[in-house]
Amino acid sequence: MALQRYEKGEGKDWNVKDTIAFGRGQVHKEFQGLQKDLNAFAAKLGFDKLDVDGFLGPKSVDAIGIVYTAVVMKNPLLRATPFPIPKTKEEVAEWALFIREWLQGPAAKALEIAEAGA
Repeated sequence: MALQRYEKGEGKDWNVKDTIAFGRGQVHKEFQGLQKDLNAFAAKLGFDKLDVDGFLGPKSVDAIGIVYTAVVMKNPLLRATPFPIPKTKEEVAEWALFIREWLQGPAAKALEIAEAGA
């Protein structure tokens, strides 16, 4: 799939309900893939694995922040990312494809995580 930002709103790529962001169809599968990719880092970085349910919330935001911090500590040159470091579930949902590519590429390589994207 080509990289794109997902759009929020009724009839678009994703929306929110209470504390979660959710998508439909392929977007829901991408959100599940993002959670799976993040789980590949959990044991090494000491955070609890996420439920791979496709519903993004505060745990997803926190996990991305933990991975980002670990990557930058390992290699400060990797501070720049193709997405803003998310502070909200909305930002995670919007930038999910970019985050996944970063997790599977630079982050996995820097932290020697072979199973990211597997």
